[in-house]
Order: sequence, then structure tokens, then C-alpha cells
Amino acid sequence: MGFVMDAFAVTVDHEEMIVSMKAGLKLPGTITTKKELSELLRENNVFKGINKEEINRAFEELPTLEAEKNYIVAQGKAPVNGVDGRLEFHVNVSGKAEYSAGDNLDGERVDYKNAVSVESVVVGTRLLTVVPPTLGTDGYNLSGKTLAAKNGKEINVVLSEGTEFNANRTEVIATSQGRPVFSHGIFSVRSVYDVSGDVCYETGNIKFNGHVHIFGGVQDEFSVEADSVEINGVVGSADIKCKGNMIVTGGVNGRGKSNIICGGNAEIKYINSAKIEVKGNLTVQKEIVNSEVKCNGRIVSKKIIGGESYALKGIEVVQAGSEVGTPTVMVSGHNYEIERIENAMGVLSAQIDATIKPIKNNLGDREFFKKLDAEKKDSVIKAYAYFTRLKSAYVRLIQGRETIMKNDEFTPVKEVVILKRMYQDVFIKTKLCSKNFMVEVGGPIKLIEDINNSSIKKVSYAQSAEEEMMSKEED
Repeated sequence: MGFVMDAFAVTVDHEEMIVSMKAGLKLPGTITTKKELSELLRENNVFKGINKEEINRAFEELPTLEAEKNYIVAQGKAPVNGVDGRLEFHVNVSGKAEYSAGDNLDGERVDYKNAVSVESVVVGTRLLTVVPPTLGTDGYNLSGKTLAAKNGKEINVVLSEGTEFNANRTEVIATSQGRPVFSHGIFSVRSVYDVSGDVCYETGNIKFNGHVHIFGGVQDEFSVEADSVEINGVVGSADIKCKGNMIVTGGVNGRGKSNIICGGNAEIKYINSAKIEVKGNLTVQKEIVNSEVKCNGRIVSKKIIGGESYALKGIEVVQAGSEVGTPTVMVSGHNYEIERIENAMGVLSAQIDATIKPIKNNLGDREFFKKLDAEKKDSVIKAYAYFTRLKSAYVRLIQGRETIMKNDEFTPVKEVVILKRMYQDVFIKTKLCSKNFMVEVGGPIKLIEDINNSSIKKVSYAQSAEEEMMSKEED
């Protein structure tokens, strides 16, 4: 049978702010009563954090203990400093690419081209929350001295263009669309996104609500989508789409794969083997070669060689075709938006005919419908509902076409101006007339409709001084 514990050895540690009692045998320096403990605490300057409940429990258990046991009978409290205020971002302001899933060594896939490298926001977007600092909680030592805590520090954020605080200044809201930027404590939404080099694997595809200025080019198989675009380098077999104006000072080498859509005016150094749609005017400094160009403004280019060029407001070139007789098609007075609508109408018309044909002869025949079994009735009902939806879509297309045709902005200009030379095998067309010119023709001339002969005729054309200078320039 072991010894029964009959005393406590007391340890006072002011540095760790703790007083402990270990139950054991009565030895010099130990205590056996609460009174002795009280005197010891007072002698050691312990007045705060005394746990009376633990003291009572310790002395109640002591007569029954057969092994050493430790009790914490007094303890100070360390101060708890407040937490600094912080900004909780709701949008990406890093500018770093974030990759979506694609194939990697672990069996997952990483799509390095569709990296989201530009965060773009619209008006009203919640950009960040300002989380306020918290207050500190003071502590105390065993002697009762207060240990002061530090309060958290306020976070400072300065707002610049395109941002504002909400009413209670706890959140920042976008007041314009664009790219959220946080730099040196200043938050802004910028309407311009600068790409210092090429659009490539490092940047991923660019999609931005604002103006994109690319100081390099756009590499093959990448894409850029923005409100407006300025590209200093060369566009490869890439896709470009913008709602407004476009400038490509390095030109386009499309390799038959590039698709460019511009909702405003476009200025491009040259276009080679690409598809391009321009809602406004298209100005090409050098040449358009073997490309499909559709423009609802006017095409002005030094040369057009090969391919097909369509323009609602006419075409003006220094040289058309080439010395070797490259087949070149130029169509004036052509509206590509109406063409797209009419193509869609043709598809819908075929679908309408195919849908209505099986039920056409019995439409309105109630007796015939009553004789059908449930499955066939259901089939007829679904076919008629589908026919109705197709017809509604067809009517909307007609209305859209009429809206465009009534707009003076889309009045066709049916002319092709040749300032210097048109080589053989150039095909000039309007909607009603066409002619394939098989011999070389000198300029300046204007080619217009000859309605009586369903052909194209030449008329004299007076050059301006600027046009005359342009026609004399050599590559």
C-alpha cells in the first residue's frame, strides 16, 4: 500500500504568471492548510487571479490522494492585442493568370490559353469590404498589475478613379466598368488595360470591358475581346473582337484562321489571309491579300489582291488585282448584316417547311385530330408549338431587316474607285450588276452600276490632291 499524500509543495512563477500546488508528502517548505497557502501567496505578492474553487478542491481531495497531483491555484492573464483592420477583396487585383482545368501529369487538365489574366468589372460591382480593427483586451499579472493590450490598427485605403465607398464606408463599389487595380494602398477601376508584350501563354486570352492596348502582338490561336483595341505588333492566326474602334499598327497575318470582328472603325497596316468584319470604315495602309472582308462602311486600301471584299459604302483602292491576274472580287453596296439575317431566314424557312409539312393538310380539322391516338395527338401538338416558335423567330428577323433598311446610316454607295490601276481578272459586283474585267484598266476611274445592261461601267473620277499623292506612292 502506497503513502497517502498529506501536504502541498507550492511553486510561484511570476514570469509565467502561474501558481501551482503539487500534492505530496509533508516535507520542509510544504503547506497543509489554506491559511498557510494564503500567507504564502501574500508573502510572494500574489493578489490577482486566485482560483478559490480549485484551492477548495485541492484540499478536499488531499486526504484521499495516493499519488502526486498538480493544481493551478492562481494564474495571471496575458493581454490579447486587437487584430489590425484588413481589406477583403471580392475581385482579383493580382493581374496574374488563373488557369482553368486542362491535361497535366496528374490527369487533370490545365487550359493555358484560357487563363483569366484580366479581372473586369461593371458599374455597381462590390470590389472589397473594409474589415475594421478589433480592440485589445487588457491582462494582469499575479500582483494585480494591469498589462495593457494594443488595439488593432486601422487599414488605410485611398480611392481613385472608378470607385467609391458605400454609405457607411464599409465597402468599395465600382462606379465605372474596367479593370480593378490595387497598388500602394490606392484602389481604382481603370478603363484601359495595358499588355506590355505579346498576348501569349503568359497572359492567356484577354477579355476586358474597356480599352486594351497591346504593346506587342497577338500570337497564333489566342484571342482578345474588349470594348476597343490597339495593337502595336502583328496579329497572327488569332481572333480579335471589339465593340468599338480597332487599330493594328503591325498588320494581320491570319494564315486562313484569323477572325476579326470590329463594331466601330478599323485601321490596319495590312491584312493577309484573314476574315474580318467591320461595322464602320476600314482603312488599310498597305494591302488586303487573299482575305474575306465585310465592311458596313467604306473600304480604303492601297491594294486589294485576291479574296473577296464587300463594302456597303463603296471601295477605294490604288491598285486592284495583280500583274499575274489574281482573281479578285470587290462588291459595293453590300450590307453584311442584312446578308446574315437573310441567311438565317433561309435556314428558318427550311425548318418551318419541314415542321409543318406532316400536319399541313389536316390543320384545323378537329375530327381528324379526335381520331388520333394519344401519342400522335401529342406529336401534332408539339410540332405545331415548334412551328409557332419558328414563325415568331422568322417575323423578328424580318423586323430586324426592315429596321436596318430604313436607317439612313445603311444607305448603300454602289461604287468602286480605282486610283491607279486595275489588273485583269478583277470581278466588280453590286447586288444587281456585275462584270469581270479581263483586261488591265488605268485610273483614276469610278466603277458604278449599269442597270440597263446588268453590268458595271467606268466613269471619270477627279482625284483630290491627297488621293493623287497616295496613288503615286510605291511600296
